[in-house]
Amino acid sequence: MKETDILFIREYIGLLNTVDQAFTYIDEKPLIMQTKAVQAMMPNIVSAWMQMDKANQQLRILISDDGFNASIDVFESIVGDFGERNDLYTQHQEKVTHYVLKNLSPSYHDWKQQAETKLQQYVQN
Repeated sequence: MKETDILFIREYIGLLNTVDQAFTYIDEKPLIMQTKAVQAMMPNIVSAWMQMDKANQQLRILISDDGFNASIDVFESIVGDFGERNDLYTQHQEKVTHYVLKNLSPSYHDWKQQAETKLQQYVQN
């Protein structure tokens, strides 16, 4: 694997961690402040997901591993489920916050740990 490919994977892992930290930031806020944290952070999380989606296409080519490609499919499912939740835009912010903290964040965190474990083998020295 070329050094540029290794760097690309390292940057991708960094992006995975940044999104995970954003969810942690929301979760660690006092309950009364979590809704505002969701409103502030979700646009950044969605933007990062868009970057990850583009990177995933390159990773599918770079890493010829069915297990990793399956993990990308899981990511697409998580993001797709969120994107299809049109009702989130018509619900009270507290319900959106509940969905983010109880569904979206744990699903992403679990996926991130699995994907990162698979990717680490390509960047270890």
